[in-house]
Amino acid sequence: MKLRLFFVTMVLLGGCAAQQPAKPDTSNTSPNTSKTSNTLSRDAYECEQKAALAGVGSRAAAFDDCMKTRGRTPNK
Repeated sequence: MKLRLFFVTMVLLGGCAAQQPAKPDTSNTSPNTSKTSNTLSRDAYECEQKAALAGVGSRAAAFDDCMKTRGRTPNK
């Protein structure tokens, strides 16, 4: 009986304890690297969409031109 009462008391008091907010793990990535990677991915995605609207023979050129206007060097 005492064990049950103790268990119920601990459960009820445990709900009153203050919880600490979870902190994101930023130890393995620097903020500049992830930001550059995100913008590069976004730029490449948007340029791929624009290149898809271009003619069959000029898709690669349209992609390269789009990336150049965004300050990116196209992969060769």
